[in-house]
Amino acid sequence: MLHVFPVTGPSLSPLFNQGDYVIVLRIPRLMDRYRPGDVVVFRHPVFGVMIKIVEQLLAGGEELLVTGANPDSLDSRALGPIPRAAVVGKVIAHFRKPSSS
Repeated sequence: MLHVFPVTGPSLSPLFNQGDYVIVLRIPRLMDRYRPGDVVVFRHPVFGVMIKIVEQLLAGGEELLVTGANPDSLDSRALGPIPRAAVVGKVIAHFRKPSSS
């Protein structure tokens, strides 16, 4: 199952920028294997849909520590681990915003 999400905010800048789009693959529970370095989209109860890089897996992969590329990113340093159930899926494609030149 594929989902398209717009990138909002500077969390993963300069890797992903405001106005870019990502395609996220949501795979069945038995097959979703996340690894450090994967870029994932998840739903946070307060901040909504977020995109981050998996830093580390905890509790046998049931929780993910995630970080942003931007040092000021709101990530697991402030949010704590992300439950695997909150993950929408893994980013499999990235489309940059067309340049306005």
